[in-house]
Amino acid sequence: MDQSAAFIQKIVDLAPATQIQIHGLPYGTRALTLIPTPSAPALSVGTLDGFVNLLESGVDGFEVAGSLIHITTFGRVDLVQRKADSYGRRIAHVTAVLTEGVTTFPYFNRFGTQEDFIIGLQSHFQSTPDLAGLLDLASHITGKETVKQVDSGITQEVTVQRGSAFKESVEVKARVTLKPFRTFRELDQPASDFIFRVKDGAQLALFEADGGAWKIAAIGMISEWLRNRIKTSEVAELANLPIIS
Repeated sequence: MDQSAAFIQKIVDLAPATQIQIHGLPYGTRALTLIPTPSAPALSVGTLDGFVNLLESGVDGFEVAGSLIHITTFGRVDLVQRKADSYGRRIAHVTAVLTEGVTTFPYFNRFGTQEDFIIGLQSHFQSTPDLAGLLDLASHITGKETVKQVDSGITQEVTVQRGSAFKESVEVKARVTLKPFRTFRELDQPASDFIFRVKDGAQLALFEADGGAWKIAAIGMISEWLRNRIKTSEVAELANLPIIS
């Protein structure tokens, strides 16, 4: 670009931006950037029960006929307008977001010490028979000569201690079915398979083995819970709210 062209461009850049209407929508002439109208953020809660309580309160004066419940993920539910505005937005009135009360087990896909692993099992999982068996096994694994070299990839042989002196070698089933806390606490947590592995020095880990299928199961559970909850609501109109997942 020569000096004269650069000078002209500088004058254009210094010119004040103006607003024009195209198809009824406001644009700025400088970069033709769409200028959306401001919208209030959705009211946010951390539980499904709180979400329904807000619907029952008639928050923002929403109308059942103009709204729907959208389950976007295993940890998010929105009450949104059925009809988009002129900007293509479907305004969310209420949102339930899994932000508090659920923390991830720290030894998914990585090894940890025996003590930390056991504490994690007790605090991050719903009680199941496989969890009880895993806790019993993990608490009796010895720190020395833990893992024998016999490892088919399906089972391992580990050394466990029974009583004050007696030690024995036991075969460990690799796959266990567990229910970690991963979605809203009102729900029976979705079960999924994990691979339990042990390394020398009593290093323990769980590896996820369901390919994320639990997320689909959790969305189905949220949908069922919401349908049952709004059917029994004192606000009878809520039963007509569509639930999309």
